[in-house]
Amino acid sequence: MRKTLLHPLNPQSLIKHMLKILLASLVCTFSWATEPAHQVIGSYSRGKIHQAHALPLQGKGFSFLSLSENRNWGSLGLIETLEKSAAEMIDFFPEFTGLVIGDLSAETGGPIKPHLSHQNGLDVDVYFIRTDGLDPKTSLVANGKLLSAFDLKKNWKFVKFLVSQGRINRIFADRAVKKSFCALYPSETEVLRRIRPFPSHEAHFHIRLTCPAESPECISQVEVPLGSGCSELELNNHLYWNLNEMLGF
Repeated sequence: MRKTLLHPLNPQSLIKHMLKILLASLVCTFSWATEPAHQVIGSYSRGKIHQAHALPLQGKGFSFLSLSENRNWGSLGLIETLEKSAAEMIDFFPEFTGLVIGDLSAETGGPIKPHLSHQNGLDVDVYFIRTDGLDPKTSLVANGKLLSAFDLKKNWKFVKFLVSQGRINRIFADRAVKKSFCALYPSETEVLRRIRPFPSHEAHFHIRLTCPAESPECISQVEVPLGSGCSELELNNHLYWNLNEMLGF
């Protein structure tokens, strides 16, 4: 049987060969280490998301109003906040049928109609909890007052669960919602200050989180003023500063 002779590499060739292997290993390691991680980038009204997280279309205590829009993407913090709050609602109210979720963000962020914000994965719409079984988009405000189908107890508890997690920047809702909460829970200053009156929010809460610490390119919004804000509900310039707030200024 014919033997195959193996010729050893000379020292110079061996060194070159080992260096090639080492270089290839370093390139692979560097590529893996520098793979962009989940990031929230830019502002609420001019931003994007890298490696967004998806909120399941259905989970414990929540479901989406629409399953076809592909607007169930957000930051990890937003997903965790929603899932935890929804689960707490079910645990506290065993008879509760669940939150109805609207829009979060697109998978990579950016503009989505008809929203002014929802661009960087930190905004979400959640419809008011109601007692009449009507379409969640149906307004629960008439002539500046809440309708009886607005479930005051459950909606308040939901807002409290949200704020207790320490990630909430603002919660936009119609002025009638804050008026009612101010009348019923005047001592709950920290929760009330997060609720910011804004027109065209007669059927849902617009929930906004703060910038996550691990996203240095996220543009923070100014903190809400101290105090409950209940005494400011009748200011004539309310719409103006609310519009700036909605845009993230």
